[in-house]
Amino acid sequence: MKKLSLKMMAFMAVFLLDVQNAQQQAIAHRQTPQRVEEIFIGFIRLLPEHFIEHRDIAFYVSRLNISSVYLSRVVRQVSGRTVIDYINQMLLMEARQAFPYSTHHWCYVR
Repeated sequence: MKKLSLKMMAFMAVFLLDVQNAQQQAIAHRQTPQRVEEIFIGFIRLLPEHFIEHRDIAFYVSRLNISSVYLSRVVRQVSGRTVIDYINQMLLMEARQAFPYSTHHWCYVR
């Protein structure tokens, strides 16, 4: 894994705080089984380390040893968002960090 800049680490910290807030809200509104929380936390721990190389759900489910349907359900149950939402958010933060002063719209940068 390449060395992260301070700016990217700050973006990730904000992202993880958002995740923690979503998790706390889910727990407050309903009792979340411990295994569900463990799976969600496992996914969130894998994401910052592997999102650049692995943008598909298959990698994460293989590492967590669960099915893609189950991971999708767990992530949505705990956070209200999808696995792909989390991966895309990390990619977007990385792109913003890589091109902070670009004069082009980020989707046109190649």
